[in-house]
Amino acid sequence: MSFIQDLRNPSDFFASIQLIILVAFIFGLTPMRISGEIENRFLSFTKAGIFVTLFHMAMFATSFILAFLEGHSIVGYFFQSAVAQIGDSIQKAISLIGINYMYFKFFTNRQYLLNLCKYLFESDEMFQEIGVNFGYRKTTFLVNIELIFILFLNVAFIILANYIILLPNGIYPAYSVSYSFFALPILISVIVVIFCVFATRLQKRFAVLNKVLKNLVHQWDNQKTSKITAITTKSRSFNMESFSMFTIASKSHSDIIQKSMEIHQLLCEAASIANKYFLTSF
Repeated sequence: MSFIQDLRNPSDFFASIQLIILVAFIFGLTPMRISGEIENRFLSFTKAGIFVTLFHMAMFATSFILAFLEGHSIVGYFFQSAVAQIGDSIQKAISLIGINYMYFKFFTNRQYLLNLCKYLFESDEMFQEIGVNFGYRKTTFLVNIELIFILFLNVAFIILANYIILLPNGIYPAYSVSYSFFALPILISVIVVIFCVFATRLQKRFAVLNKVLKNLVHQWDNQKTSKITAITTKSRSFNMESFSMFTIASKSHSDIIQKSMEIHQLLCEAASIANKYFLTSF
């Protein structure tokens, strides 16, 4: 029940990424899950995730090997030439090596993901200290819709490929052939969605930080004082990220600038970690 409530109205950063982490876990990309109570969540390593990752690696390996030994492939059902068979065998070998390497790197780089989520969560808490409160509902809704849409496209691709191209031509592919052919694009599309989620989150936070500093400069020019007058502005939509921003009378310009520098440093660290996590996993 709590999971459904978090999907509808997430209360913090970890609640807003629950679905994407769950999908990544199911596909064996990350052996982690979100633990803890509301407002005190964290990303934790789970042994069950190791089993899921090894299961997917074994399924891919078994499917590719069986398809190779049996000499079956989607391409081979249409082209029987020696050149096509050689090319198909090379493609299977490269795909098998690439997929297992990708799974291995995502597993060994899991600490990067832990740190990335930790830094983004901490940056949101620091934003609150300078008067920025993120609203995760709209962002989470759009991300979940994007994820569901991508998965729907993959399912539609499988159905159309089977019932419009293969079956009408009397072609009934073996399970190993179907798995090795269709599972790869689904896996890659999920990875792309995960990358887009974190890249978008980072980009929005840098944009909001820039807006905070611009607001500070504007107040400084207008008031010429070391104290910030409390100003409340209505909540507004900032692209995908909804937030309400206000200044705090108890904080001086120097305090906000110092806190903004700390947030900027934290976001730069998060961006660097995201870069390492995704680039070294491919």
